[in-house]
Amino acid sequence: MRAWGACTLVLGVSGCATYHAAPLDPARAERELAARSLDDPDLTVFARQLSGSDAPFPPAVWTVDQLELAALYLRAELREALAHDAVAAAAIDVADQRPNPSLALAVERVGNSGSDSAPWLFGATPSWTFETADKRELRVSAAEIEREKSRVAVERTARRLAAEVEAACAGVESARRVSASARTAAESSVARATLLRRLVAAGELAGPDATAAELAASEAALEVERARSEEAAATHALARAIGVDPSALASLNLDPTRELPPAPSSGDARALGLHARTELRDAALGFEAADVELRRAVASQYPDVQLSPGFTWDQGERKFALGVSFELPLFDDHRSAIALASARREEARASFATVQEDVIAEIEARRSDYERAQVELDLARRAAVARDARTNAARARVAAGEADRLEELDLVFEAARADVDLARAEQRARTARIELERALGRRLDAVLKNEHDSGEPQ
Repeated sequence: MRAWGACTLVLGVSGCATYHAAPLDPARAERELAARSLDDPDLTVFARQLSGSDAPFPPAVWTVDQLELAALYLRAELREALAHDAVAAAAIDVADQRPNPSLALAVERVGNSGSDSAPWLFGATPSWTFETADKRELRVSAAEIEREKSRVAVERTARRLAAEVEAACAGVESARRVSASARTAAESSVARATLLRRLVAAGELAGPDATAAELAASEAALEVERARSEEAAATHALARAIGVDPSALASLNLDPTRELPPAPSSGDARALGLHARTELRDAALGFEAADVELRRAVASQYPDVQLSPGFTWDQGERKFALGVSFELPLFDDHRSAIALASARREEARASFATVQEDVIAEIEARRSDYERAQVELDLARRAAVARDARTNAARARVAAGEADRLEELDLVFEAARADVDLARAEQRARTARIELERALGRRLDAVLKNEHDSGEPQ
């Protein structure tokens, strides 16, 4: 008996894990955040692994795709999503465990024993629990569904971070163009006001005309300051999207070039979105989880069985016993739990239908927005071409002595303002494209490539 107890104690102790402290260090986390840089060697390794390219990294000119890789490495949101996925993976192993057996030991002394043997009783009763109705398998299925939901969350987080970087890059490019055009407009306004003052001084022009020109020059200078503020805000937004301090982008050379392909048809867009949107997959997994919970509630009607074989040494006599125990459903027959699980499954079904309707409506709205933005951009480009032609013609007339400098400055100012309108139209078109891609769950260039390769929408 003592040997049996010693073996039990040794087995219990040998199976114990040890605790390792890992305290949170906010100060260190803040230092690491401040030290983030696009020159991080670990970022280089990460980017080359994901891109499958041995090209120099970091590059001299950053593309949107390369900055997206940097964001995936630097942003804490993706690490958090991956940590949730690790938790869900560990939960599968926990769910797969079988109940441990138990061991009851008893020692008794008989005070008025009339026999010549020792007045002691020693008993040992192990107990094993046997789960019925596939409870363990259902528990594992529920954990596997949660793991799949965590994987979907990782994908959704990665797509969101990439979209934030692309939107921020579009904002930076637009802000830079607006700032340059605003400076050009301000320079032409100042030159125009200076020229008009000279004409007024020479008596060739009335004073109010020069006053209006000076007011226009002041307004143009104010537009320059506004454009600089927009550029600084866009740079901060890009730094936040990547996960670095704005100072790390001081010398960033950006190539935000990305085509604006035509929008897919309404039917193709719907088919693409319903296939790729992570929200729909998450809602479908939610229904599967609710269905498994209903099956577990039904299985709970069938009680688990505890088998307890026992041995007793009773004053020299060896006695063996076999006990069986299980739950008696006298007060709770689990019907209320089954009804609750059934209601939750119907709730999940309705939730999926709601998400599906929202996704379809969002896809159509974003597709329509993108089409309108493309029309607006096309008109802005045509207007810019026409204004450039007028400006070049005016410069040619000035060079030939057929026009004055004032006419040229007016056209330069108009062309600069038109370029501001064009830059904003391009940003709206890019933003509309990003929103459409988010609604579809895929990038348009990848969609068009698949359609070209296969000859049909993917």
